[in-house]
Amino acid sequence: MGVSQKEKVFDITGVRDPGRLEQNFTTVLRNRNKFNVLITPKCRKYEIDGFNVLAFYIPASEHKPVYYNSLGNTFIRTASGDQRASESEINAMLRDQLFGAMSARPVARTTLNDLNRTTLYRYRDYMSRFNPSLPYNAMPDSEFLEKMQITEDNYLTYGGLLFMGKNLAINKNFLISG
Repeated sequence: MGVSQKEKVFDITGVRDPGRLEQNFTTVLRNRNKFNVLITPKCRKYEIDGFNVLAFYIPASEHKPVYYNSLGNTFIRTASGDQRASESEINAMLRDQLFGAMSARPVARTTLNDLNRTTLYRYRDYMSRFNPSLPYNAMPDSEFLEKMQITEDNYLTYGGLLFMGKNLAINKNFLISG
């Protein structure tokens, strides 16, 4: 805030009362009646040529979508601009939020013995033929499994269990109905 742009030229215009403006801005971002998640920006005040300029860095949220007032006010970054997200993009974010969060979590009742080694070796063989220059191909199994988020601290992750687990371990850890 305090910088204007005309075409490709930026001018320092400054802001009045930067302390109040910063407080108002951060208060709106942290207002649960405005945004569905708390947004905590990193704020910086600069003095440039006698003008006060405010800069805010807002890190990407793990909880997506982030929207203003309603789900319809969800935007996605495309190139250098923002566009309103389509319904299918919003649905994809909601699916990714749920599965992404769960897939990397370790399953407490598993061990490395629950890993289907045949599946692991077939997958590694496929990856080495599909992309021979991939650095993961040269890793030992234990490091490969960690990097791929198949294991964490010698437990299978939910994603790892579903992807490379033995049938018995999958059935033991997921309620199968039907």
